[in-house]
Amino acid sequence: MRRGAANFLGIYIGIREVRGILSDETGAVLGRSRIRIQDKPCAEQEPEMLWQKVISCLKELVQFTSEIAALGVSSTSGAVIPVDADGKALHPAIVGEDSRAEKEAKLINEKGENFIKKLGYRFEPSSALAKILWLRRQKAEIYRKTRKFINVSDFIAGKLTGEFFVTDTSNALKSGYDIIDLRWPVFIREFGLLPENLPKVVKPGEVIGSVQKSFAKQAGLPGHTKVIAGTTDELTLLISSGATSPGQWNSHLGRKLRVTGVSSKLIKDKLFRIYSHLHPEDSWIVEGESSVGKESLEERFAGENFQEMQEHITTSSLIVYPLTQQGEKFPFLNPDAQGFIIGKPHDKYDLYSGYLEGIGFVEKWIFEFLRELGFEMSEEIRITGPGNPHWVQMRANVLEKVLIKPETGSPEMGTAILSAGTTFFSNLPEAVKSMVRIEKHVEPQPHICDTYRGKYRKFRQVCRAIGYE
Repeated sequence: MRRGAANFLGIYIGIREVRGILSDETGAVLGRSRIRIQDKPCAEQEPEMLWQKVISCLKELVQFTSEIAALGVSSTSGAVIPVDADGKALHPAIVGEDSRAEKEAKLINEKGENFIKKLGYRFEPSSALAKILWLRRQKAEIYRKTRKFINVSDFIAGKLTGEFFVTDTSNALKSGYDIIDLRWPVFIREFGLLPENLPKVVKPGEVIGSVQKSFAKQAGLPGHTKVIAGTTDELTLLISSGATSPGQWNSHLGRKLRVTGVSSKLIKDKLFRIYSHLHPEDSWIVEGESSVGKESLEERFAGENFQEMQEHITTSSLIVYPLTQQGEKFPFLNPDAQGFIIGKPHDKYDLYSGYLEGIGFVEKWIFEFLRELGFEMSEEIRITGPGNPHWVQMRANVLEKVLIKPETGSPEMGTAILSAGTTFFSNLPEAVKSMVRIEKHVEPQPHICDTYRGKYRKFRQVCRAIGYE
């Protein structure tokens, strides 16, 4: 399939910003764009506003080249946009993090009990299917006019190609799609929702069309640029980390600590601490998210100079579970869980180091839990998110694993790679091999690993004593 050289464009639509990246077939970044949407979290976003932000992003990126072979769009999962037969949005996008559909999620889990056991996936208020049912109950007139319920990346792909009614398996899962039998399930009819109201489902990365000529001229894109079916940020982050084979994992330190990996088989957890969706290469993507992460640090150390703080990272005198809000969901499930600090900090640097260690201990616990469930586990872990060398070294020492950090680990880069995997390379692993550039390998330091091993045992003992299991 490969012919000469080519460029690929990836767009990521988050809650606060739209980000884009332009890469060639070797993974060299030719251009970046970041367009602000808003400064605070929100429950709804105007689809046309998002489209204008994407246009601005594309216009910035096409300045770097006149040739783009393919592009794709990824977004946060769980969002819903009802559209009419022409793809016109009938209601603002209800974002994935919105939890208004709590009653609807409970009803779906009751009615779909057998389906949930089959997939090992429980519907949350943030799930797209719960939001669709909420629209049916609360916005009956809009529901009646709706031709299809789609997500944000589907909407933008529709604007680009004119094909609004295609989604991918990862986004479709949260709308109730059966990823085992590859169909919309029968039980959704109990809510008055027909499969005809839901989009056609394809693999992430499948070509759905080319950029419409009218828009290509407006944005400066080549008219032959192919557009792939987008997907969720979970999958595109995983791709950008270089993980494509069973046993390979990505640990992402964002606002929350999210661990995603590739599995050769579907493994379910009876407490739903993890869930799985289909990988484009016919394996499984496994995902779980803790309540700790950068958000814990930003809340506890608000106003501090983090660059200066990280230069003073040391072995802390404390044992810390770094929760700043109530509730934990991974590696254990406890909605009443609260953070703790054992010991009295010497200073703010001691406390900060304790928080970083605590995040590392949760991370180690997660990987132990995944191994106990039966997942394949490489001796190397790919990481994305903050790359401060002191913190990365600490994590390597706590995990006792080699950490591999890509140069560009982001949803937009993963989307660009995904678009190349189906339009230029023979498959996604070939694209990853060519386009994921490794910034560094960080080896654990045995003499320090011993210290953290002992602290980790104490951390787990304290957690067991207060019922965190």
